[in-house]
Amino acid sequence: MRRAWTSSLRRPWALVPALVGLVFALAGEVRAVILPDIPLVWRPPTGARAAGMAGAYVAIADDYEALLHNPAALARVARPEISGTVGRRTPRQEVTYMGHPEASQLTKTTVHAAGFAYPFPVYRGSFVVGMAYDRAIPMNGEYFRMGAGGSVRSEKESIIEEGSVSAWTSGAALDLSPTLSLGASGTILAGASRRDRTFHYLSTTGPDYGLDTSSRTDNTGINAVTGTIGALLRPTESVRIGITLHLPETFTLKGGYVFSGQSYEAVLDSLGREVRVDAYEYEPQDYRFEYKLKLPLRVSAGVAVAAGGRLTGLTLSGQVDLADWTQMELAGSTLRTDDRQYAYRSATDLRVGLEYSRDMAITTDSRLPLRLRAGYAVLPVPYRLVGTDIFLGESDTARFAPDRTLLSAGIGLGLDPNTMLDAAWTHTNFERSGQSDAGVITRERVSENSILVGLTFRI
Repeated sequence: MRRAWTSSLRRPWALVPALVGLVFALAGEVRAVILPDIPLVWRPPTGARAAGMAGAYVAIADDYEALLHNPAALARVARPEISGTVGRRTPRQEVTYMGHPEASQLTKTTVHAAGFAYPFPVYRGSFVVGMAYDRAIPMNGEYFRMGAGGSVRSEKESIIEEGSVSAWTSGAALDLSPTLSLGASGTILAGASRRDRTFHYLSTTGPDYGLDTSSRTDNTGINAVTGTIGALLRPTESVRIGITLHLPETFTLKGGYVFSGQSYEAVLDSLGREVRVDAYEYEPQDYRFEYKLKLPLRVSAGVAVAAGGRLTGLTLSGQVDLADWTQMELAGSTLRTDDRQYAYRSATDLRVGLEYSRDMAITTDSRLPLRLRAGYAVLPVPYRLVGTDIFLGESDTARFAPDRTLLSAGIGLGLDPNTMLDAAWTHTNFERSGQSDAGVITRERVSENSILVGLTFRI
């Protein structure tokens, strides 16, 4: 039984969860744990306008946010601009364990993005440079589960994580012809995560009982360098086609964790007196780690069509994002489960967004733009979730709805000829469940609401 305290340290790939928020429980008897996907994979929409269209922005971008979606579209910027966005996230996890439901919710307000773009005067076409900051990978969350049944008198687990990974991007775009633009950008990803986990387990078998408690704190620094190459084709005045290659990202995960715990087992006689006690105390120990985690190449392709006639002002945008997550590597080796199955899978994201734009008459000689937006996306969870027994290893592949869905709405309002206010709301969710070899079932529903508000000044 005591082998479980160190079992997760024997397989290199099993340490990845410890570094980025996925840790095997280290005490107790057989129970199910559903491992969430590595948070470095999940990238919510960036920028208020893009978020309002569910991230379908590769072909439609015409502002500094093009740096983050398709750097070639930066060439559509006609005036110098500077912009900033504030975001409010509310992630929520609902967990049902051993038939006992629990819900955890966290609210976080931060500076979400900022940037500028500057078009240089050229003899023909366009040449634009820009820089951007983006809170690309939020990692704040709160998780709690508890249950009881059979020989389990009480089991509780609490996980609180704070942190994020920010992206610092610079790039440029130019027109190669009247219908073709190319662009490229470089990105430095840097951030940190702190994760606190506590665990309590009390079991009873006949007159005997056992108690296990543990706590663990992880502090991880996260860094990577990557780049993006994009192209934007305009075959007609009303059609744009965008293609983007997001180059592989090799993250350095460096930090440490402190672990402590105790285990107490007692055998009682018929009168309830302790006849034998086995006690184990695990003094706080500080461990250090450093790993390389490589995320694969991602490809995005999109089409935007501007309607005419009675529908003038309406633009429809569609986008496909492709990634083969089976190519994810930890220190040169692919991430697989004990039965040699890939822990991740290929995934195709589908996004659709629309924007309706019209000018509002403020005075007889002044008109300001009003933009209404909406979007919908299907974003499959790439991780092949598994139910895990602490002592018996991996069991059944979890049953889950793999298609995370995202619904969005947004508005843009011109405050004056040089100032634009944009706001967006997004909602995303998915569900999953897993069963351990002992028959313990865990169900989760993960959802998140976000509000983004941005302000752009153009000279």
